[in-house]
Amino acid sequence: MTPQVEHAVQITDFIKNENKDMPIIWGGMHATLFPEQTCKDKNIDYVIYGEAEYAFYKFMKFLSGKLDIKKVDGLVYKKYGKIIKNGLGDKILLDEVPQPAYHLLDIE
Repeated sequence: MTPQVEHAVQITDFIKNENKDMPIIWGGMHATLFPEQTCKDKNIDYVIYGEAEYAFYKFMKFLSGKLDIKKVDGLVYKKYGKIIKNGLGDKILLDEVPQPAYHLLDIE
């Protein structure tokens, strides 16, 4: 169902082996379908499941020490060897999410 996951695991292993202290977060279809299973991987520290437009912003605030981890919607993480799964939070209406500022990219 998620054929790219094997390659993603290999890349994650490589990154974590080179940077032991770097937090690894997964998102996307596989993480949304199997959040707890994904977080059980030894090299994955966090998983965002569901729509991540606002959750990832909150996750970055958590990493910078400005938000409690329990307030990050759609987050799965490990604490003392146990998998913790936060709720999804409010439903996101994708039509109300601002579009990326593509005009800032020099495509050429």
